[in-house]
Amino acid sequence: MANRTHWRWAAAVVVGVLAAGCDAPWSAPQGPLTAGGARVDDEGRFEFWLGAECGGVGRISVELTERDGNRRVLDTWHLSADDAGGELEYITLGTTPDGFTETTPLNTDWTEADLVRISVHPADPERSADGEGRFYPAVPIRANISVDSFLRGADDNHDQWYVQDQGWYTEAEYLELGDSDDMIHPYCDVPDA
Repeated sequence: MANRTHWRWAAAVVVGVLAAGCDAPWSAPQGPLTAGGARVDDEGRFEFWLGAECGGVGRISVELTERDGNRRVLDTWHLSADDAGGELEYITLGTTPDGFTETTPLNTDWTEADLVRISVHPADPERSADGEGRFYPAVPIRANISVDSFLRGADDNHDQWYVQDQGWYTEAEYLELGDSDDMIHPYCDVPDA
């Protein structure tokens, strides 16, 4: 029995020493990050800005979820573009952008959700499947906006965009984030590293 405990302890030490000398696979990636902004428009609708125009968009999905233990989905809104893809810079919930067709309507008021989850997929799945690059179109855009955090400042920031975990910014301030220590860029306008 003592011999088995000795081996387990020795194996744990070896694994710990090896892991200490390596970059952890769960480390945050180095370099720029991407984020978009959200605001409430004059008609009370949720509007999301990608920060720059994204071309070749094939699908848009928006989930309204609760933050209970299961992240229950209250409603999902699906939009599709033609085979060539559409151009997209702004998403206003319930309003179909030009060049897109609504395939599943949104039937729930976004303020009933705890989280708005946005996914933007390229029209050309090969571009996202090749594994090249960390940003759109190599990978789909995924954004989450906490409704509570967002609504806390929405009344006081009509002409600004809420960037999750960052705060409220005018369009000009947002575009300057890429030059700051935060290195946050629009989804489809990330400089080459």
